[in-house]
Amino acid sequence: MPKVTGPLFSLTAAGKLGDSICFQGGPSGTRAQLNPTHPDMQTSTQLVMRTSFLEAVASWNGLSGASKVVWEASAAGMAMTGYNLYLKTFLSGAMPYTPTEYVYSDNIAASLDDCMVVYSGAVWSINLSVLVMGAGRYLSTVQRLGVGMRFLNVAIPQGATVLESHITMTCWETESGVTVNTKVVGNLQPNAAAFGTIANYQSRRGTSCGGANNDLRTVSEVLWDGLPTWTGEVTYQSPSLNSVIEEILAQGSWGSGNALALFWDDHDARGTQSDGRRRLMYGWDDTPAKSAVLYIKAEK
Repeated sequence: MPKVTGPLFSLTAAGKLGDSICFQGGPSGTRAQLNPTHPDMQTSTQLVMRTSFLEAVASWNGLSGASKVVWEASAAGMAMTGYNLYLKTFLSGAMPYTPTEYVYSDNIAASLDDCMVVYSGAVWSINLSVLVMGAGRYLSTVQRLGVGMRFLNVAIPQGATVLESHITMTCWETESGVTVNTKVVGNLQPNAAAFGTIANYQSRRGTSCGGANNDLRTVSEVLWDGLPTWTGEVTYQSPSLNSVIEEILAQGSWGSGNALALFWDDHDARGTQSDGRRRLMYGWDDTPAKSAVLYIKAEK
């Protein structure tokens, strides 16, 4: 509907005539022109693209944090962010990448896949056929207790993002002494070997137990401190081991199905040394079904 003030085509004309002609005043007087089209005019093509873009953004926002990390890794070296790569993939008509989920859960598989290491106050020793294993500080002649655990056929690909991981242990005997401080460290080898000599163990666990260096242990470690009383036959779960497991899986020569080894100990002597200041679990040589269980949930 016309909305013009002043006679048409006069110096006082202002407003517009329907959707076709617009009268605008300026330094040189009033001029008549075709009604301008807004630069954000939404054509049918623009509406389709805008809808697709909004769907892509909503899809990205719906991804888990771990999935976004995978996209960021995929975009590395491509001069774009994971967000940009995801939107580009989505808008190109390709199906958005859905990471594959991997779950591993298994016990110790054989006698040489777990071991017990102790310090006498002068000498480190290893027991490869032990019925019970533990971590903590006990008597002056049996101290800095630690456990080595090797898990076979870990079918998770190299570079996977770990979403959840822990070890479950079945308590062998009730122990209530305090303070028990322990840690979990990984063996930084792409396909961990079975345990053997104390020298081999020390080379893998590092300087905390007499090793020459820390080249074969993960930088990441998880503290498991202030352990409460453990009751015989009850299962206990470690804190999240994601950082340790991811460091092992990140090795360039890691392959799905390889063996992975972890250490649980107080080789650093951070706990209190006295009778009962340890926590004990079943070894494979006692009851294989009650030996340590490693659980990993990852995606890539």
